[in-house]
Amino acid sequence: MGFDCDLNNDADDSHVRLFFERGDLGHCPGEKFPYVSDKSLRGKIWHAINGRNEEEYEQMWRYEERRTALSTVRIYDKKIWARRKIYKMKKLHARRYQTTEVTFNDPDILPRYMKRDDFINLCSAVAYANSIGVVFNVHLTITWKLLGYCEGDDADSVLYNLFTEKYIQWCRDKGIRCFWIYSNESCDSVGLHTHFMTSVAENMLPDFKKYVSKRMRKINRLEELDDEAFDISTHKNRKIQRQWIQLQYICKGVDPNATIKHANGIDTVFAADLIRFGHESPGDVRCKRRCGLSRNIDKAARDDDGFKSAMEKGLLNVDILYGDDKEPVQEMSEEEILAALSKLIL
Repeated sequence: MGFDCDLNNDADDSHVRLFFERGDLGHCPGEKFPYVSDKSLRGKIWHAINGRNEEEYEQMWRYEERRTALSTVRIYDKKIWARRKIYKMKKLHARRYQTTEVTFNDPDILPRYMKRDDFINLCSAVAYANSIGVVFNVHLTITWKLLGYCEGDDADSVLYNLFTEKYIQWCRDKGIRCFWIYSNESCDSVGLHTHFMTSVAENMLPDFKKYVSKRMRKINRLEELDDEAFDISTHKNRKIQRQWIQLQYICKGVDPNATIKHANGIDTVFAADLIRFGHESPGDVRCKRRCGLSRNIDKAARDDDGFKSAMEKGLLNVDILYGDDKEPVQEMSEEEILAALSKLIL
């Protein structure tokens, strides 16, 4: 078995030879895909390189782009700040530079950063949830001070005992799967607060909002429930990209010195550079846990299912980390991102 190498005997060979001599093999994006006979050796080589038709040609380049992306580092060079926070952060920096005395009452003196492993764990948990058809389309913010809890109270224990445990039971009663992650933060304006993300079916969102309102009234220690004590942000279309934006937002307090090694064994990336938002101090979080997640998406559950996220593999390209399994995430403008975060109050 073999190819006929006597190219001079093939009438189509001179046609294919011109394509090779062009330097682009006779086809550029936007041009009509050329017809090439596979009767000659050069024709067979041309088909092996370019494919037999335009569909195969496009599939080949999509594969090459994906393969290149797997070995290429891509971070967020430009950070996004919510406009309402810009002025606040300028005032905070000015206060830091002008102060002559430092006290431990400043919530930014002893910040409790999110650890590198916690950041990887949260991202991997969400990626695993997505792989089994779960999208985190709900973001609940709880402000403990406005519920009558002081800094000395362990918000993490209160969160689990008075909310999360009850929420798990609510999901069981409704016959739905329960997935959640959370991150605790503290700031000088409202003190300790919790960002809680979960997945709720669209037809269950009204019931979920009623349930949360009822639970907040139950755990409230003040005479009346403050309207600002909690906030629920949802996106009914359950877009994966919107979910990743919110996750990055609650991870903005990651350790600024934490690094992650790329799978290529050469590059090292700061974890903060894999987050779209500018770094912000998470404050002095004194509760037991800085962040957490449900057991059905923790590392043990992922290992049992043989799942390993792109971040755990060291594929540090934001198009891969925060896209779905079928295609890379499309870039959003700053205006679109800020609009998506319009309901994030903290």
